[in-house]
Amino acid sequence: MERLKIKGKKIGVVGVRGKVAGELHKIKDKYIDFGKFYTGKRAYIKSENPAFDGTA
Repeated sequence: MERLKIKGKKIGVVGVRGKVAGELHKIKDKYIDFGKFYTGKRAYIKSENPAFDGTA
C-alpha cells in the first residue's frame, strides 16, 4: 500500500474501530468505520459494556 501511495494512488480503508492496524491509519486517505453500518448482534468487551459500568 505504501508503494501505491508513493505512486499517487488514494488509499481507502474500511474496518471496525479498534481493529485496524495503526500502519494503515498512517497511510490512509479515507477511513470508513464499518461498525456504524453493522446491524447484527454486537459483542462488547467487558470494559466497554454499559451493563458492566463501561464507557460505551
